[in-house]
Amino acid sequence: MEQRNALRRLFASCPPPASPPDGAYQGRLELITIPGPLGVLARVWTRRWMPWKGKRFLAAAGKGENRFSNDAQGLMRLYWPSYHGARAADRGHFTAFTFVTRFASSVVNPSQVVLRIDYDLDANPRFGIRDVVDEVVVLPDGRLLGEAQLRFRGRWHTAAYFTLTPAHPVLASR
Repeated sequence: MEQRNALRRLFASCPPPASPPDGAYQGRLELITIPGPLGVLARVWTRRWMPWKGKRFLAAAGKGENRFSNDAQGLMRLYWPSYHGARAADRGHFTAFTFVTRFASSVVNPSQVVLRIDYDLDANPRFGIRDVVDEVVVLPDGRLLGEAQLRFRGRWHTAAYFTLTPAHPVLASR
């Protein structure tokens, strides 16, 4: 609970990105905040296996997609057998679950402006994906800090925290 409260305070104190991110970002799951037995199971599972590897943003189009390790393809087919949006990416990875981005008020704190990553698109599976909104702010070190919001029974709940780091940082000119 202490780590969750610290991440919530940090998130609330940070601004949105000055402009939409562009390109590949490596992702790191920082904390799952789902309560109860489901949360315990998710935390144990993700400590042993985390197939989510980050996101790829297409800033000019206002959209993007998630990156996963190839070993998640079987599980994805099992959970979402009618989903056909997964595409091969670079070696060892595939992309799935497209999203649109925009600057907007946070769904849990309307006074805070965030970069909202919205999955409620017809191309995505209804179960477990379209009820997710990621919200992103910029940390003082330049990484992005995200809150994954999950809509459950008509209300938004923070399900996890994650960070995003540019996969190929721009080298400083000499």
